[in-house]
Amino acid sequence: MRKVVFLLVAVTFLATIGSAVCAESSGTIFRYLSPRPGATYVMPQSTLIFRPSDDLERSGSVWTSSVLVTGSESGVHSGKWITADDSRTIIFKPHSPFETGETVTVSIGVDTDGKREIYTHTFEVASRIEQVEQTGDDSRDISIESSGVDSPPFDRCSRKDCDIPGTYRLPIDFPVPEIMICDEPADGKLFLASIPLRTDPLPARYLIIMENDGTPVFFRKMPANTFDFKKQQNGLLSYFLRQDGIEYFYTLDNTYSVVDSYTTVNGYPLDMHEFLMMPNGHVLMIGDEARTMDLSGVVEGGRTDANVVGSVIQELDGSGNLVFQWRSWEHIDFLDTHVALTRRGIRYSHTNAIEVDVDGNIMISSRNIDEITKIDRDTGEIIWRFGGKGNEFTLVGDTLWFSCQHDIRRLDNGNVMIFDNGNLNDPAESRVLEYDLDEDNRIATVVNEYRREPAMFSPSMGSARKLPGGNMLVGWGNGWEVDVTEVRPDGTVAFEMVFPDRANSYRAFKDDWEGIAAEPYA
Repeated sequence: MRKVVFLLVAVTFLATIGSAVCAESSGTIFRYLSPRPGATYVMPQSTLIFRPSDDLERSGSVWTSSVLVTGSESGVHSGKWITADDSRTIIFKPHSPFETGETVTVSIGVDTDGKREIYTHTFEVASRIEQVEQTGDDSRDISIESSGVDSPPFDRCSRKDCDIPGTYRLPIDFPVPEIMICDEPADGKLFLASIPLRTDPLPARYLIIMENDGTPVFFRKMPANTFDFKKQQNGLLSYFLRQDGIEYFYTLDNTYSVVDSYTTVNGYPLDMHEFLMMPNGHVLMIGDEARTMDLSGVVEGGRTDANVVGSVIQELDGSGNLVFQWRSWEHIDFLDTHVALTRRGIRYSHTNAIEVDVDGNIMISSRNIDEITKIDRDTGEIIWRFGGKGNEFTLVGDTLWFSCQHDIRRLDNGNVMIFDNGNLNDPAESRVLEYDLDEDNRIATVVNEYRREPAMFSPSMGSARKLPGGNMLVGWGNGWEVDVTEVRPDGTVAFEMVFPDRANSYRAFKDDWEGIAAEPYA
């Protein structure tokens, strides 16, 4: 094996060596770099991530002493080197942020068989920090602003003298569900987070865990809309809350006490759609990245100040270090969106789900490009694109493509399942689709489909999950007639419920759960 020695090299050193030095891209000795070589609009507070090639990895962490990070305005950056818990991803956290608008050069000097080579790459820091504008249903699945009407005061759960021991009075604004069908559904507790209409005079914002008969075993009134309330693989509960402009995912233990909070890093605002806790202690989240663009020359009626928002996937390790970042802007053209480019605010990708695949890579669902994208978690490159303008698959067994979909999941049988909102179909109708994906030959075969009778349409939100016994739980999101349906493999309905007065839930889950609380409103 060749002997490799790493030297500290200044960028200006290139000029003194002359023709003996050949500058090569750092991408040749790293399998993953963030920011990517040639990246633009990089946030000033970004950390740098290095995942070495096999040859470089075998040399050990000593190579970090040869890395020089230099801003064209801010100069040479010192920082802290951290080895992630996978022992192969190395993180550089600069002591000070980069300057807006500057070019950053990252260089490494390598002596190989007596020949010195310079490996270098650059990236551009954003000239200004753009804000994500909330502009209707294309910015979020549902507005997260308050209705402007506070709930009246109430005695949350006081008992009356005539109450049966162990019973309680529900709050006046609690969205008591109507159980329409309860025909031997699967065991487990239902997890929901009620979201009211903006015009509701009693906005019912609750985290809810309930029995199949609608009896709440836990509920908590929330100060603002909450999303994605569910049980994680490690047994903790999690939910999203945005309050006073601050967004976090919070985790709860089985006493319903807050354990921790999580948000995206590198300056990207947190998105509410997905939070996954993995067995290795890592978490996956979605962030937003906004850019102001002049679209007047792209489409007739395009604005000169369009606020165009892409998606950012981030993975943090157990210590909160960013170990993986993927930006839609670097891989998917914003023109692939179905959103009208004449709008002021354009959420062009609108990523709403992440699924860790069986091979360790990730699949994401992006509503506004009608696409499921599989991403190599080791390199950050796209493996395939399914659906939308960038589709690589041949569709078999169906004539309709999914559109505005949610909740991509890999099933135990190897198939993938999505909740197809169906906004672009005529007539618009929502359904659940199960595909057999031949990833090698790029063939997608529909093997199962569920449509409710009568037909349902959910213009936004929604979920579909297989339960251990074979039933499927469908959360209809922003549908009108019903909120949750549980379906048997033969298509018959085992359970169905609806919230009153047009409250709904972003997703619906059913899981085993035993909480510890003196009262269900702990």
